[in-house]
Amino acid sequence: MQLLSICIPTFNRQKKLKLMLDSINSNTDVEIIICDDGSTDETQKIVDSFTDRLKIKYIYQKNLGVSAAILNAYNQASGKYLIKMDSDDCFSD
Repeated sequence: MQLLSICIPTFNRQKKLKLMLDSINSNTDVEIIICDDGSTDETQKIVDSFTDRLKIKYIYQKNLGVSAAILNAYNQASGKYLIKMDSDDCFSD
């Protein structure tokens, strides 16, 4: 079990999501659960480009809204602690 699960709902925010994922230290032992709420942009390609350095679970669902997306992400999380981050948030040092 992971110590921390970062749950991120997203919808058509590929550029913001890339910045957010860039801000995560690849040395941290966390899982990242991204629930894509029916994006029609390049969100999945952005996520795929990070899977070599981050532990990511990517979930795609039809557009049901942000509440359904975050609930879906929470249900997939295995961490002892959960945090919700929006796809336009960033971690800082």
